[in-house]
Amino acid sequence: MMILIAISSAGLLIGRFATSSVLFKAIEEGYLSTAFRLKDSIYFEMNYFLNNEDELKRLTGYYLLHDVKFIDIDFLTKRYYEEKNIVNQRTILWLMSFSHEKAKVLKFYRIIEKSSFKKEIDLYKKRIKRIKLKIK
Repeated sequence: MMILIAISSAGLLIGRFATSSVLFKAIEEGYLSTAFRLKDSIYFEMNYFLNNEDELKRLTGYYLLHDVKFIDIDFLTKRYYEEKNIVNQRTILWLMSFSHEKAKVLKFYRIIEKSSFKKEIDLYKKRIKRIKLKIK
């Protein structure tokens, strides 16, 4: 009985992880049908908003990423450079500060530190460092 429970639990965890990574890849590359079939409508909405030409809809998409805790630094870095809207760029910087990949975030902040977002970056750095993780 214990073996059955252990195997079931492991299967659930692996399935959940695999689904999340496939979903994120589908959303990142714009495969709407894959995202829609695999999970709830929130992923359909995220795909719609993040890949929309309307700046406000993309902004909504970034907030959806925050709501579902879907924060991938590589994806957000790419989006930061693609975004032309200053509000969306600032939102991406803010969103990055919630990532568990603190070293990657701080490295990216150092790269763009001389931009017009210096005040925001300094605030986000303080927020990240308050977590007291050892960052090399």
